[in-house]
Order: sequence, then C-alpha cells, then structure tokens
Amino acid sequence: MPKSKIDLSKLSLNLDGCRFGDGLQNLRRPHESPSPKQQSTESNHQEDEHHNLESHYINHEQITNKHRHKPEPEILSPLGTTYRSQELSIGNNFLRFKGSTFASCASSKDELEVLECIGRGGFSTVWKARRTTDEEEKYYALKMFCMQSHERRRMLLRELKLLCTAAGGGGDSNSDTTHEDGGVFGGNGGRECLVQLEGAFFDFDEGAVTLVLEFMDRGSISDLLNCNSNGLPTSPLFRGLSPRTSYRSVKLPEYAIAAIGYQVMWGLGFLHFQSVLHRDIKPANVLISSSGRVKLADFGIVSQREVQDDETSLQMNATVIGTTRYMSPERLRGKPYTMSSDVWSLGLVLLECLLGASPFEGISSVVELVQTLDECEMSEYIPASTSNGLREILLGCLSHTYQKRMPVSVMITSPWFLSYKITNVEIASKLMREYLNDRYLSLS
Repeated sequence: MPKSKIDLSKLSLNLDGCRFGDGLQNLRRPHESPSPKQQSTESNHQEDEHHNLESHYINHEQITNKHRHKPEPEILSPLGTTYRSQELSIGNNFLRFKGSTFASCASSKDELEVLECIGRGGFSTVWKARRTTDEEEKYYALKMFCMQSHERRRMLLRELKLLCTAAGGGGDSNSDTTHEDGGVFGGNGGRECLVQLEGAFFDFDEGAVTLVLEFMDRGSISDLLNCNSNGLPTSPLFRGLSPRTSYRSVKLPEYAIAAIGYQVMWGLGFLHFQSVLHRDIKPANVLISSSGRVKLADFGIVSQREVQDDETSLQMNATVIGTTRYMSPERLRGKPYTMSSDVWSLGLVLLECLLGASPFEGISSVVELVQTLDECEMSEYIPASTSNGLREILLGCLSHTYQKRMPVSVMITSPWFLSYKITNVEIASKLMREYLNDRYLSLS
C-alpha cells in the first residue's frame, strides 16, 4: 500500500467526524465526515453506557474563581503551549509526570508522518504513523484526544497516568516464578503486557493531546476472530492482503488461547497489583503483534481501587462504565466494580476465543442479558470437548457469585499453562507467534 503523508496540523479535518471532536467543532469551521469504510479497533462505548466523569479545561485567558473548589485544576501555561493537570504536564515536545521528565517519551508532531486511520472509538481516533527521525522503519499508533470535552479529558488523564506508571522500571520479564500474593506482577513481566507509551504531546492550535503508543500490527482479538472468507481479519491492518467478500468467525485452538490468556493475566495482574481496575476488558481491547505479544489496551476508564468506606470511590466504581456485554452480573445490577468484575470480563474473552463468537451474541438489551444470566449457568456455554484445564479456568472466572471467582494470581499458576510448557511471557509469546505464522503466512 503506498504511503501518503498527512499533515498533522490538518488532522482536525478528519477528527470532527468522530464523536470526540464535538467540542472542537464548535470552535472551528465544520468539516467533512469520515469515510464509512474506516472501522473501529478501539473501544466503542454505547449510548446507554454513561460516564460519571468531571474535569476542567481552562484557557490562560479564562482562569477565574470558578475552579477554586477543585484542588488541582487543569490549566494552560501563559504561552498556551503546555497542558497541565494534577501531576501531569504535556508540552509540544515533552512529558512530565509527578515531577519527573520522561525523556524516552518525548515526541513532537513535527517529527511524525501520519499514514492512515486504523481505529475510531467513542472518545478518540487512532492513526498509524512513523517517526521521520528513526533510522529504521518503525510504526506507532497515535491516539488523539480533543481536550474540549470534560469526559474525554478525564479519560485521557486516567490513561496517561497509568501508562506513565507502567513506563517505570524494575522486575524480570522472564521470571518463571509466580507468587500467590501477586507480588511478582509488579515486575516488567506485567508492565510488558500493557501497551507501552512511546510519547505524548499537546497541540494548542488543535486543542488536542496525542499519545504516541506502541503499534500492535496484528490488531485485536476481535480482529482475530472476525475474518473474511479467506480467513484473514477484517481489520484495516489487513485490508491489502485479501478482498472482503463474506465474513465468518474463527475458533482459536486451545494452545493459542493459553498463549493469549497467560499474557492478558500478566497485564491484568499488574493492574490489580497497582490496585487499579481496568473496567473495560473485551476482545477489542486486547491487542496482538506479529511477534506474538498480547497486551491490554485502552485505559481511559480505569479506576483506582480504594478502601471500602470511601464513599466517592464507591460511587465512581458503581457508575455504569464499560461495554455492557462483558459486564459481570453484579455490575449489570449497579453494584460496585471489584477485581472480580475484571476477572469475569477476562473469562468472557477467553470463552469467546473458544467459541469464535460471544456467548451472548444477538442479545440487544441489558434487561435481556440479565435475564439470560439468571436463567442459565455459564458451564452450559462451554463445549464438551474443552480440556479440563481450560474448563476450570473458565468456570473460575465466570462464577455468578463474585466472591467465588478465581484471582488472577491463582489462575496464572494453573497446570493448564504448564501442559503447553508456558512458564513465562516469552514462551507464551513464542507460542502465539507460531499460531500467527501457521495461520497467516500460508494465506498472505
């Protein structure tokens, strides 16, 4: 596919077609709508999924007494070139978090060549790009947030803070020892199972912050499961390989599910070790690279797990956030998020890999989903041919009673992983790479 350079300064022409550009549209001339063929590989938040989020975006000419009740307001520098909020400062070529400058995360729109749109979500748009200063060809994913919306600013801040935390060091990615208390998740093995932050910059003219993220060239699990008649994913990343005629779902073999599950558990384990809830685990938020790496993405609605008597935290965690189909039974009834809620979502992702489609495909309302869960046991959805090891993990994730769900730190020690000789992230990545090679090299 020929590469065409896109001027970053003109990206607002395309961004107003996305839902996250509404605020910017009020400040600038109306723009063209996006092409309908551009498909989303990012989180698609439904209209019935409400976000109880607040934020402040204050121009340097509009700083007034209105924000005094907020202890750490968001402001622009006097020159209007820096976006500051709480512990973050983002300029046009620097990023600081908690007083530390992330030199490795420095970036600028002037050194990026944007190639194509690869994903659209309810709150951001993702572009494939390359850095013109890199000696070797390396691609990045640019995730752009318009800062004129309160909700979108808060989602950006949540995601960026988590990515900065994950960008810290320490640990051993090849550790083959897992502690039952989850302590090992604090090392690199867990960090490396989250999509990595490569840079960030603030564009005052566009009123947008752009995250420069690691590019995962095999799309998401959702792409992996939804294929055309030739077996290739329907993601824009694959559109040059085969014509899109008809579509079908693909069931993954258990060894590929093990490779995926192990790496996702490491990423989720790292979040839980940091007392963070993801709150939106689903196939579209689990990304894959051709090297076999599997990583959690989209941290815009993560939540810090606080003590149970913290009323503010309970209210926040009780807000209906996430994608309904992957919500746990207690969440569908409006009860607070817990780590077990993430575990339920993980179980549904693994089950979808096994079935090739969501067990709740066709269910169109929350009421219908709740009724379905009330009337059935999740064991009914697991094929009889499923191995005992995978069945145990699925049932451990998908208990209707959240207190009975298996913690990630226990699941990752399952003998089922050992049956595929998976003892660390590197081995799991190698196994996933073998699956990808077997599946795609013969088709491309």
